[in-house]
Amino acid sequence: MPTAAAGLKRIGSGVHVDLGGAGLKGLATVSFAVPPQWDKNLIPIIAWQDGRGGWRWLPTSWKPGQTTATAQTDHFSDGFLGGLDVGAQAREAVKQLGTWFTGRSGVAQPTCAGQDAARAKLKISSGSGDSVKWCLGTEAGKTVLKIANNRITYTEISYPKTWKVIAGQRFGVSLDALAEFAATTAATALGGPGRETILVQGGKTVEFSLPADSDAKVIAQISFYSWALQALGLALDIETKIAKLAGIELKNNGLDRLIRIVTNPGKLDEWGKAGQDCLKSYTEQFTSDLTKPVELGDTALKIFNFAGTCAIAMGAVSASESGPLIFPASVLLEAVSAVVSTIVSAVQLLVSITREIWDSIASFGGGGNPVYIIRFTPRSTPTIVVKIDPLNDAGAAKPEYAVEAVDSLLECSPYVYPSPSAVSGNIYACGSTASNTDVCWIEPGADHAFCDVAPWDKTLRRFTLNEWPVAQVKPLRDPRPWGLVLADGTRCLRRIGGSWSGRPDGWVGSYSCDAKPFVVLADPENEYKDIDKSRPTWIVRVGELSDNTKTLPAPRPMAVKTAYYASRG
Repeated sequence: MPTAAAGLKRIGSGVHVDLGGAGLKGLATVSFAVPPQWDKNLIPIIAWQDGRGGWRWLPTSWKPGQTTATAQTDHFSDGFLGGLDVGAQAREAVKQLGTWFTGRSGVAQPTCAGQDAARAKLKISSGSGDSVKWCLGTEAGKTVLKIANNRITYTEISYPKTWKVIAGQRFGVSLDALAEFAATTAATALGGPGRETILVQGGKTVEFSLPADSDAKVIAQISFYSWALQALGLALDIETKIAKLAGIELKNNGLDRLIRIVTNPGKLDEWGKAGQDCLKSYTEQFTSDLTKPVELGDTALKIFNFAGTCAIAMGAVSASESGPLIFPASVLLEAVSAVVSTIVSAVQLLVSITREIWDSIASFGGGGNPVYIIRFTPRSTPTIVVKIDPLNDAGAAKPEYAVEAVDSLLECSPYVYPSPSAVSGNIYACGSTASNTDVCWIEPGADHAFCDVAPWDKTLRRFTLNEWPVAQVKPLRDPRPWGLVLADGTRCLRRIGGSWSGRPDGWVGSYSCDAKPFVVLADPENEYKDIDKSRPTWIVRVGELSDNTKTLPAPRPMAVKTAYYASRG
């Protein structure tokens, strides 16, 4: 009598049926008695020899409480009633689950060339622990950051949109790619304005190119999607393992295949469409949970339920790809699906009572452990403030300035306005925007004005006033710099009017920059002013302008080396 088949515990006696050389013309029903005191951790499976020395599971009909399990076979040979130990399978899965968040992949510490030069430009602070390993350096003229995910599970890495992923794309998937693949925008809720998010596979390294003067924060953490994808991967692994025990080869049924499809969808096959439907339903069902910590008793358990459903749908397609079967794939998958569903349910139950696993996880998606933050701040000298005064004590131009007489009269009164960039009195904004006369020096009682276009120009234009004397003015309480020199040497001049192009995100230009495709930007909602003076090194945001595009790169920070104001005395 047969005594063994992979993955099954034999229950009672087996049978041997021999038709004396004759064969079945159709399907025959075989039945086995199920003991009254049936172990609830076992699922009845009728095993039957396949005629080639191996075993296959027959699609077995049985419900709890029934005393008989039945199945159909197309030939007679040896068979027996077995039990699949779901509890053992579930315990193994839970053990694997625990290692996702407590275990480490043992990834090697990445190495970067030119680390001293790169670090000299930045102040760096980082989280503790070894959930990620990283290095910062200068390679091929670029500042690079390499982050190795030392977890076994996926890790979500959030970084500024101005950075570029230059290596390691095949090991990760962006939330934007997930959102596009699933035909939903819900996934982008995790990114935040001006940021990108990539999910990096356990044990893999991703490499970024970033501005040398980067003022940024990188967050590496376990998140909703890292949990959800890993739960789906576990369900697919369990299903593939159980199907193999049943004699079904579920080829290409793993999470790695789904990630490849997400990152390079092309023309989707049926398995890819099943995965797309799965991720779409995932996101739609859990939209309200995307930015909240994953609670073990709520969202996490719902995710496991959903992962089991997705695995069954995708496994059915995978089985159909595996070639002809003795029984229709749908029939065999029904038996396998019952096993997978039971295992996933057992995993949920065991996870809910395994507090040490949850205690090691702490929180997901929120600010708690395990969140690893790397913070970069430009290590530069304080911004230099220069006050420009082109006149001597007598009110004449200093020797280093040339004077150019202008024939037209300049209107500075009867309405008088202080220059927006003056830090002293009697410096005026006169005339029209087109005349570039918003920084003009007028001595008390004088009939003329000296005006300059830019703080670095050494030519003063001498205008005769339309009326004089001009009433004296005091400077504004919070004057704006006349001109800026950025950390890379770019010179930028304050906007005084005129028509400029705009941006899809609503930011507006406030300083034009010499021979550059970008300008200094200001947030029209005043959440971010054009110059951040909260630190010794002032920071501005720069970006492109265009009226012909729906998207532009997010504004990026740049340090201010020098700021110029107009002064007198």
